[in-house]
Amino acid sequence: MRAAGLTVFAMLLLATACSERARRNPLDPLAGDGSVAGVVGELSAVAGDQCVSLRWDYRHFRDVAGFRLYRRSAGDAYVCLTEPPLGRDATGYEDREVVNGRGYEYRLGLLVEGEGERLLEPTAAATPGPEIVWCADRGTGLVWRVAPDGRNAAYAQGRFAGASGMDVDPIDGTCWIADGYASGMLYQIKLDGTLVRWPAPLVAPGSLRVDQQTRRVWVADQGTNEVWWFDPPDAGAGLRWAVADAHFTAPSALAPQANGCWVGDPQAGRVLYVHPNGARVEYVDLPGIEAMAVGQNRSAWVLLDRGYRMVCLSAVGRSQFADLKFRGSGLAASGWPERVWVAGEERVALVTELGVVVESWEGPPGAHALLADQLNGTIWVAGTRQLWKLSAAGEQMGTLRGFSDILGVAVLPARASAAQR
Repeated sequence: MRAAGLTVFAMLLLATACSERARRNPLDPLAGDGSVAGVVGELSAVAGDQCVSLRWDYRHFRDVAGFRLYRRSAGDAYVCLTEPPLGRDATGYEDREVVNGRGYEYRLGLLVEGEGERLLEPTAAATPGPEIVWCADRGTGLVWRVAPDGRNAAYAQGRFAGASGMDVDPIDGTCWIADGYASGMLYQIKLDGTLVRWPAPLVAPGSLRVDQQTRRVWVADQGTNEVWWFDPPDAGAGLRWAVADAHFTAPSALAPQANGCWVGDPQAGRVLYVHPNGARVEYVDLPGIEAMAVGQNRSAWVLLDRGYRMVCLSAVGRSQFADLKFRGSGLAASGWPERVWVAGEERVALVTELGVVVESWEGPPGAHALLADQLNGTIWVAGTRQLWKLSAAGEQMGTLRGFSDILGVAVLPARASAAQR
């Protein structure tokens, strides 16, 4: 008993000493690394549309009297954004004097009582832009609103224990989420982070895709092997669901186009284009369907044979089967006729319908999902644990790490109308 009491007393003394040191500014050598860890919120920058949100937290330190925030763009000197200085309790700043597409670097200065100003390292960088980016992480069940420069995230919403599908609305930028464990439910995340739950006639929601031209949402039901659709509701209205008049064995790949949808059924080796007006296009003997993406002129690209072959389908016929020199896992429209982006084996490749690689760049480990932003000339690639943003020349523009198992990425280059912001 005596030994236990001595241990507790020693711990109390240690805690008291650390607490006292932790009240000093983080640059004070007496503070020590051990007392600062978990207390300091270093400067972070989250890009937005014509704005950058800066955050920090040094309220734990009693001798920090205020802050100055500095900014510079490429080739320029730092300028002070906060004069007079911010108070001791300040933890953030919204910089709206920025231009989309231009990179900025920020630095924080601490005003320490009796010592003057001390500039902190590291700095924080951000490039604002109009893109709306969502990324779903199956491992954590979280859906992240990612900054347009791909370097940070604004917030996460969830948790979706069985996240199975996600996509973005092309008008309002909201994110639709399917959760295979959420029977009778579909989710929508608004731009401010609000989570909306919608009743749905689904037993086990699966793959979900949004028609980026018409806003129509398509969802595969893993429980009934049906494919459902609805149009986004008017204000105050509910979802009006309809089921595709077709039978599937196990639909798992969707590619909406022209108010209809290409549906991949791997177990049946079949791809079927369905439309509410009754139009049908069907292809069979397509083994090992891995992924699909819409092409031009009402066509769809399909990865086959576990990703080693591909083909382009349309209402008037198909291209010849093309052998890839690597295993593809994801597809994205390129904007060029007879070409498609393919992700797989830690690479991103622009491939012709004959399988010829036109461009090839390094991608994140486990690259399996991608989206080409043709408006801004960028490509977003999801690996298992990383999300990359690449330029049209293959330059790595942004990297976001810390995911556990990325389901996919959805990007809206810019909302349709400034009046809807």
